[in-house]
Amino acid sequence: MTDKELKTIKFQMMLSESEAEAIDDWSFKLRIRSRAEAIRRLCQIGMTADENVRAVLKESEKSVTNRVDELKVLVELLQEDPDTLDAHEVRILAAEIGKSAMDDQMALKEAIMHLSEPIVAIRNAKSADVAIADAEKATERLTKMIAELKAKANKGKKR
Repeated sequence: MTDKELKTIKFQMMLSESEAEAIDDWSFKLRIRSRAEAIRRLCQIGMTADENVRAVLKESEKSVTNRVDELKVLVELLQEDPDTLDAHEVRILAAEIGKSAMDDQMALKEAIMHLSEPIVAIRNAKSADVAIADAEKATERLTKMIAELKAKANKGKKR
């Protein structure tokens, strides 16, 4: 999908009355000139979301798994004999787990915001060409963010 591609393929499809009305309302609200342009943008939004959402969800799952694993270590430590339990060690581990969890949550929040960027770019652009160009830039930023999330998730596994 590029903004320079010629639009030469005709595509005929059937819509229900309510689907057509929803598309028309959406395109009117965004000042999109034609139903075809609105459908093209909706397809781009769907493909962009589909392409990127799995990666963000996968990294989110890894992050949660890492935190659960760390909490298991903390619980095991807390279940030890109180006479051998080192309170300072417990506090340090709890602080590390808390910091890791906060770091992960901030990174995931940023990733979700980056995930929405291409969708918003396509939705709000003045033309399809601008929409695609903006979405491609936003997708590049999202790809970078996903790589950073992977690195953080892998770092969490090493504890």
